[in-house]
Amino acid sequence: MSVLRSTSRSSIDLNRRELGVLMLAAGAAAAWPPSVLAAEPAVRRWRGYVDVRFGQLHLHFAEPAGGVPDNAPPPVMCFHPTAVSGASFGRFLDEMGKDRRMIAVDTPGYGKSDRPPSPQPMEELAGAVSDAIAALGYGPGNPVDLWGYHTGSLMALEAARQNPDAVRRVILSAIPYCEGEARAEARERNVRPRETTKEELMEMWDAMVEGRPEGVSAEEGLAKLTDVLQAHPHQWWALEGVFSYPIETMAPQVRQPVRILNVHGSLKDQTAAAAPLFPDGSLVDIPELSHAVFDVGVERLAAETRAFFG
Repeated sequence: MSVLRSTSRSSIDLNRRELGVLMLAAGAAAAWPPSVLAAEPAVRRWRGYVDVRFGQLHLHFAEPAGGVPDNAPPPVMCFHPTAVSGASFGRFLDEMGKDRRMIAVDTPGYGKSDRPPSPQPMEELAGAVSDAIAALGYGPGNPVDLWGYHTGSLMALEAARQNPDAVRRVILSAIPYCEGEARAEARERNVRPRETTKEELMEMWDAMVEGRPEGVSAEEGLAKLTDVLQAHPHQWWALEGVFSYPIETMAPQVRQPVRILNVHGSLKDQTAAAAPLFPDGSLVDIPELSHAVFDVGVERLAAETRAFFG
């Protein structure tokens, strides 16, 4: 708490909420779970970039510290919701990285990845993922598996459709599926610039930090809030891809086996409705998880992932 003691009240007037932010920034790291402060000793974590059509894509890697075994399943690429980043998969990478390579993507315009010049359709956003798959050397005979959540579910779906020989299997969860008038209404509601007001910032603080689920540290909440703020004022851009994407015609073109994990959050019904669209799809209901699932549900998600991906 030395940061607080070195700042006198005469030099800066702190209201209660600002004081709370400063206290968290100074002291919350001590409350981090060990798995969040650093990967477990069995897992090596690092980051890197690849060149794609919109500039550079930032990637978070994890794999066994002793190297990936020869008999390991294919690597898994993970795609996050709007408007956080691949860092939101941190706990999942620490667990799954014990026996295979894991890659969490900062999708175009989020985290540390370059932003496209304008809002893009999902085909182009996933096209950047296709560029990354090729740049990393994956393809026929050396495939990758995909894992997508919320916005990331459509990115994984489309990347699988574009790369039938480079993608082996796919897991999707919290699919934002809607058609016709429902899609048009959702697009009108979500695909628009938003003011970055003090009230909106406080709402995000309340939701991500003060309202974080049990078991999620204040520092983790602050990290997610930082991701979202970093994307402002372009936070909504990926939603152009989400609410213009004709999933009802694209999903039937995905030939890989697809496992849909239906967590019981706000997209539970849409996810269940999307499952029959996939020619080789199967649905697993997970009612005990609803939100912040990669923070509080890693054990269950890892078990389901290993069961399907090997």
